[in-house]
Amino acid sequence: MKSLYSATITVALSVLICACVHTSQVMDMGNGVYMVSAHAGTFNGGTTGSNNEAYTAATKFCGERGLHAIVLDASSRDVYHSESFGSFSQTGGAFSGGTHASGNTDMKFKCSR
Repeated sequence: MKSLYSATITVALSVLICACVHTSQVMDMGNGVYMVSAHAGTFNGGTTGSNNEAYTAATKFCGERGLHAIVLDASSRDVYHSESFGSFSQTGGAFSGGTHASGNTDMKFKCSR
């Protein structure tokens, strides 16, 4: 039973960690300028991770057109959130948590030869 519990927890944590990276669709801003937004959770690098995700999306978008991405502007910010969680049993309980930083990035770019 303990093995099943451990496996369930491992799968649940894996899903949560993987689900903490989001990238928007590339948006056409006009005049050959595009924008993409990305979010990365604490376990996926926070602000650094969101920068990487946005750049990867820009590179892929331009690469599909036989071009490469040139970043015009990127604004990043940390997003702080607090968590607390705990469990109780007949023998006692425990709580833990803390403040964690996720990251958001908005990146404007052009595709060039």
